[in-house]
Amino acid sequence: MGEEAVFYRALNLNGPALTIGGHAWEAAAGARDVKVSGKTFENQKVLLKPPTDTTRTQMIRSSVWGSKVEIEIGKVPAGEFQVFLYVWEDNNNERFDLLVNDRVVMAGFESGTVGMWKKLGPWPCESVGGRIKVSAHAASHGAANLSGLEIWSGGAAVPKLAKMPFVETPTPEQIAFFEAKIRPVLVEHCDKCHSAKSEKIKGGLLLDSRAGVVKGGDTGPALTPGDPAASLIIQALRHTSEDLAMPPKKMLPAQVIADFETWVRMGAPDPRTENTVAAVQAKSSIDWSKARDWWSFRPLVAPQAPAVQNAPWPVNDIDRFVLAKLEAAKLKPAADADKPALIRRAT
Repeated sequence: MGEEAVFYRALNLNGPALTIGGHAWEAAAGARDVKVSGKTFENQKVLLKPPTDTTRTQMIRSSVWGSKVEIEIGKVPAGEFQVFLYVWEDNNNERFDLLVNDRVVMAGFESGTVGMWKKLGPWPCESVGGRIKVSAHAASHGAANLSGLEIWSGGAAVPKLAKMPFVETPTPEQIAFFEAKIRPVLVEHCDKCHSAKSEKIKGGLLLDSRAGVVKGGDTGPALTPGDPAASLIIQALRHTSEDLAMPPKKMLPAQVIADFETWVRMGAPDPRTENTVAAVQAKSSIDWSKARDWWSFRPLVAPQAPAVQNAPWPVNDIDRFVLAKLEAAKLKPAADADKPALIRRAT
């Protein structure tokens, strides 16, 4: 068994060939040694939950469906494999079983509400008679929606995608894109709440400098280079929830959001050099030497009680401090209350 599984094949069950995660996906229609049974369906207007990158979105929202859907891949070499399956829901919740080589790997799966999707697996299997078969079986009145199939060779862990770093030195083309497509939007729609000039910086997030974008805010990184779906700023622009919506009152045009997705996929190239994060921290930093001089932070001391003229009146040192203030104001302490007055106060 190797240290990592090896990508074998991936099929877009009802759509064109494309690239996802750096791997070539084939169009199932016309692919070699592939049989797919089921009805085809596509609705590219449904808002996916959770949102994901543009290419994966296109694949998910185009599917094969029915009460019995089967995908069979032939001429598969002997050995261990791992299967992933993309499913989604365009309407109401459906319940169905999922099988690999006629063995149930997930019974009674529920697809959820409209727009929900999942990448299920990995399910280990072996080539049986030179084939791998993946199927979904629902009750006669139900239906499964299958979008994509991903197969890896070997039983070891499937490698995770390497994280893209932030672009350190933008190319002239990247700078031109940022200046034309990104900076104007940030200035017009984000500076009021997310810049060093803001009266109150919302969420602790600064978007008026590269340093602020890289640092992120109170809830974590503002974006994940190369991965729009995992980037909070993209989710906010898409208004994925009431609590995560920028600008809050009106969603920006689809083309603007697409530009930001492109920018994130580039690695968020940003030519701005001013460090507003450091500037804000310096402005809001505390002078600890002065703070320590505040009365409540000073070490406790035992002050000497002041001298008073009416020496018989004080019962303790606190009385002496009170009396000293009264005498300084040329006032006299009130006489002690008699017993009837004390009873009246108590009742």
